[in-house]
Amino acid sequence: MTTISTWRALRSLRRAAWFSLVTAPAIALFTTFVLFSFNHSLAGTFLDEARNLVKAG
Repeated sequence: MTTISTWRALRSLRRAAWFSLVTAPAIALFTTFVLFSFNHSLAGTFLDEARNLVKAG
């Protein structure tokens, strides 16, 4: 028979697995994207050129 403490332990393990496999990589990718977007990345250069073309036209 399972007890409440067993269910709590399983819930904690499920939360830890979810954080490790989904949340942590998502946060890392988002942080990397934000850092690269402020570092004159290729996408930033593209957006700057597109803005300049719109202003010139």
